[in-house]
Amino acid sequence: MAKRILSCLTLCLCLLSHLFLSLPADASVAKKVLVLHSYDPHFRVTAEETEGMLAVFKKYSDQVQLQFEYLDAKQYSDPVYLTDVLDAVFAHKLAGKRFDLVLAVDNDALTFVERHRRDLFAGLPVVFCGINDFTPDMIAGDSNITGVTEHPSFGKTIDIALLFHPAAQEIVFVGSPQNETGKSVRRELKGLEPAYQARARFTFWDDIPIEELTVKLRALPPGRLVFIYSFVKDKSGFALLPDDSIKRIRAATSGPIYSFWSFFIGKGIVGGELVSNRAQGELGAELALRVLNGERPGAIAVQTHQANKLIFDYQQLERFSISTKTLPKGSTVINRPQNAYSINKQAFWMILGLLLLFATISVLLANAIIGRRRAESRQLASENLYKTLVENVPLGISLIDNENRIRTINRSQAELLGRPPEWYQGRHCYREFEGREERCPHCPGVIAMETGTVAVVETEGIRADGSRISVRIHAVPLVGLAGIPSGFIEVVEDITGAKQAEAERQKMEQQLLHAQKLESLGVLAGGIAHDFNNILTAIIGNAELALMRIPREAAALENVKRIEQAALRAADLARQMLAYSGKGTFVVEPTDLNRLVEEMGHMLEVSISKKVTLHYDLCRPLPLVEVDATQVRQIVMNLVINASEAIGDATGEISVRTGTMECSREYLLDTWLTDPAPEGLYVFLEVSDTGCGMDGETIARIFDPFFTTKFTGRGLGMAAVLGIIRGHQGAIKVYSEPGRGSNFKVLLPASGLPIEEADDQESRREQGEAWHGSGTALLVDDEETVRRIGADMLRELGFEVLTAADGCEAVQIYAARQDLAVVVLDLTMPQMDGEQCFRELRRIDPQARVIMSSGFSEYEVTRKFAGKGVAGFIQKPYKLSALREVLRSCLAKAE
Repeated sequence: MAKRILSCLTLCLCLLSHLFLSLPADASVAKKVLVLHSYDPHFRVTAEETEGMLAVFKKYSDQVQLQFEYLDAKQYSDPVYLTDVLDAVFAHKLAGKRFDLVLAVDNDALTFVERHRRDLFAGLPVVFCGINDFTPDMIAGDSNITGVTEHPSFGKTIDIALLFHPAAQEIVFVGSPQNETGKSVRRELKGLEPAYQARARFTFWDDIPIEELTVKLRALPPGRLVFIYSFVKDKSGFALLPDDSIKRIRAATSGPIYSFWSFFIGKGIVGGELVSNRAQGELGAELALRVLNGERPGAIAVQTHQANKLIFDYQQLERFSISTKTLPKGSTVINRPQNAYSINKQAFWMILGLLLLFATISVLLANAIIGRRRAESRQLASENLYKTLVENVPLGISLIDNENRIRTINRSQAELLGRPPEWYQGRHCYREFEGREERCPHCPGVIAMETGTVAVVETEGIRADGSRISVRIHAVPLVGLAGIPSGFIEVVEDITGAKQAEAERQKMEQQLLHAQKLESLGVLAGGIAHDFNNILTAIIGNAELALMRIPREAAALENVKRIEQAALRAADLARQMLAYSGKGTFVVEPTDLNRLVEEMGHMLEVSISKKVTLHYDLCRPLPLVEVDATQVRQIVMNLVINASEAIGDATGEISVRTGTMECSREYLLDTWLTDPAPEGLYVFLEVSDTGCGMDGETIARIFDPFFTTKFTGRGLGMAAVLGIIRGHQGAIKVYSEPGRGSNFKVLLPASGLPIEEADDQESRREQGEAWHGSGTALLVDDEETVRRIGADMLRELGFEVLTAADGCEAVQIYAARQDLAVVVLDLTMPQMDGEQCFRELRRIDPQARVIMSSGFSEYEVTRKFAGKGVAGFIQKPYKLSALREVLRSCLAKAE
């Protein structure tokens, strides 16, 4: 039983192998076939022939290997190309290759193969197809060749055309006879011409470019038939593809068009008995398989006319009113419209069932598609929302992988960094964000991935233009499906403005603390100096009067001079204390800073070390400044002496420079000042040296009272400098580094007065010292010593004197007397102070001449009484000469 089953299986296998394997048993090694086409692969003839071959060979794809080559004879039909060029090309391409069979397609390919039967294709079996105008002489003497000829049914197709169009008078043949196929077809058509002379005239339009051809076709009269017998070229000599040529010919003529090849059917020709190029390819492939299977080519007869079929286009038949009933038997009609009644019942119900099945599937698919589209719509809406949020949020957002490469960056961060978003994609974040060559040691993304939490870091980034920005980064880790971090998201906040605001706030706080410290010390110093000035007024005044009244030979003369000198030194110390407090004695007048510095030249030279060179760089012309020249001289002297001491015993240079500059609010905020200074034009005095320089700690304390880097000294010099500058509403800027010297720049508001006005004021100061007044003067002061010495000075100057101890008493006296020439009024008094008393006096007498007296500066007093009619001001402690000048000026104005 088992043997019988085994025998049956063996028999079945043998039958199957016979059915499915037409090649011999030794075909385990694939046979190699060279398919040589005459035209290029895009030509419709070539494409259809190839389709037919592949339809046959695909069943044996594991046993047959195909190599396609193309002569391109349609585009290049000149003899040199078809011989010399192709010989050289294929001698190179086929060198060293072995084939089992050559399949030549169309006439040019067969001609090429036959020419090389002794070299390139020596001993190889040859199968051809698509050959026109075939004669046995073409393969005479070659027993190793067979094939399929392509013999169009010229006469039969022409007969059909004349049958359909009996009124036709002329047949126009269009094409090109330049290649082998074209020559063969035209020759055969020309041979048929005598047989049709009685029925229609033959006209050949050969090698007419398509551009001219379409013009001639449009002018073609009725009663003409057009036959396309070969390919058509354009003016450049380029052969058009069949689809392109029939399309343009069909558009150019309204008459019927015919041809002899199937690749034109369905494109605009009526039809006929047409050569099927696909069938040519199929027949050629089948013959090739027979040869590969062992049959001798010479034993296989050349096949003819087996590839021609009657095919017609229903649309063209309708166009020219040709009934399908007149078609020859066996005709195939394409493009025929079908209806349900023409389909048999079985097909009808099958189609109906398929339609129902399709409808059911369509409904299911529609539901699935609708659901998917809704999901996609929701996803798209979500993505749009995400994109809108990410792109418009005023924070930088970037997606970075675990290799620190930027995958996505939003517009805000790209604009912050200064380049378009696409520029950053794929680049390393540490290089683009911070300008580093390796990963940042403080990388928040690494911290976030390691800890699994949000990491926050403040750092500095670098923009595309090289500028730096301060940023705060929040890094959020991204975890993949396996729980392994795949990257992180960075949210970047630009805190540059906040950092700058914080630095400015700290600067303002420091300045405010410094101002408060100066203010508190200034109040103390100013109060002490004010009281000192009251005492010194009595001492200096009495000493000056005593020197005037005692004989020169008196023994006490020298003692009185020493008293006066000591009092003057005490007054100088009081002035320094007032200068530090910003309320010093300022005799404010328009001053040329250049002239002031030049006048101090000799004094400065003798005040500095002999090893130090003093350089001047004075800008001319320089706007005037309204300052107290004596106080500014103290500034210059202190800065130059400090510069010399910073150089010490070494050789060095001190530079004194003047100039002007427009100062902005930001620039002034970076200077030493306690009160806000207005923007505008400033005159500057700059003193720089090549000395030892200062560190930051020293600079921070340089203006503190009694702070000094010297072994000895009072430590009030720089504090007094700052006080003087404050009193003039100026500022000072300090720059210094250890070992690189120091630079002090004093800024004073520029005056609008011309230089000539200052010269006039200077000349007026040189008036005589012999002036004496007359009349009655009222001296008001709460200090008895000041009243006594003041009264003596006034009498010395020729006045009768009345005194009052406070404002109330002064108002009573002034109201009772009508002969008072002038009132010298102290500013600071108990009960009714000088300001209140002044208002009362002016209320009694609007023309009252009142001279204010104070231990504080003229600037402070005149600012308080500006525009209120104060006749003058005198600073305590004052000498007789100063009192004379103020009284003379006041009474001269009254006159």
